[in-house]
Amino acid sequence: MSNNKRDFAFDVARSICIVEIVCMLHMTNYLEKSLISDSLAHLLGFWTLASLALFTFMSGYFMGRYKLSSIRDVYVFFVNRIKRFWGLYFVASLLLYVASSVAGQPWYESFPNFLLSLLGLTIFFQPLPPTLWYMVMLMFFYLITPLLLLFKTTIYRASIGVIILLLFVFMNQNAWVDNRVLLYFPFYVIGLCCNQRVVDVIKDNAAAILCVCIILILYHWLIDDSVSWGYLYMIIGGSVIITISSLLSTNKKVRYISARISFASMAMYFFHRHFYLASVIIWNVGNLHNVRNLTMPLWFCVLIVCPIIFIGSYYIQILYDSVLAKCTNRNV
Repeated sequence: MSNNKRDFAFDVARSICIVEIVCMLHMTNYLEKSLISDSLAHLLGFWTLASLALFTFMSGYFMGRYKLSSIRDVYVFFVNRIKRFWGLYFVASLLLYVASSVAGQPWYESFPNFLLSLLGLTIFFQPLPPTLWYMVMLMFFYLITPLLLLFKTTIYRASIGVIILLLFVFMNQNAWVDNRVLLYFPFYVIGLCCNQRVVDVIKDNAAAILCVCIILILYHWLIDDSVSWGYLYMIIGGSVIITISSLLSTNKKVRYISARISFASMAMYFFHRHFYLASVIIWNVGNLHNVRNLTMPLWFCVLIVCPIIFIGSYYIQILYDSVLAKCTNRNV
């Protein structure tokens, strides 16, 4: 897609979400517990739910642009999805499986669990692997996306989505599917059903929507925090991120930086644990006998580890795209 048609608001939103998840939430796993107050943990949990909800919506929104009218179109859809992420996902999963086997880290409980995760099936054959669970879930969403895209009318597409969601609810009651599928699938369907006009309305009224969302958040936190908002919690948080992103995307410097973070975001999600694990081992090289309780200082994580995660992931993505391009050209 050319730059003059590129929607930079999505780049900014994707950048905000991946930085929150990788460089804020998951960093806390490698810091002293005394640094993480209950209020901070609650805040990070809220923004993580909002970030993942928005990520899921954006995935559905971009998948909704595919036009599927034949078996050939479905085949091309799956091939494009596999080429887009599966190679990186396989490498990241394999390295974490080795970490599970060698260092005792809790990513995969068995080899069959590892194989099922590669196919996106551990939402049914649990447990899902920590960290990569989201990609496992998204892979399954991709698998059933052609069924939804066969319906061109929004009402029919939404109706099929509701039927599938009800099926997931039934399966969840019988412990056949992971709870997180119920949590995020509605956002994926909303994205599939959302068109450009709706997005334009949100962006055109970003300031007003942002003010309303902030008022609702303050009301919830300061006045009536006893109420559990459920999905509304995620919708409001996601709306805050996308409206802030829309306002920030008018700045050229923000667009430049966010475009690069967005480009690296998939590799950042897949490989940030690997960078953290390597960093915590290097920092604690003399204390490796206590591998489950290793930590790093905050300044080291912020100033050294997080920049390394971004730079390393950026070049991992460049390398992957280069290899993929060469392999594709050979097959043409």
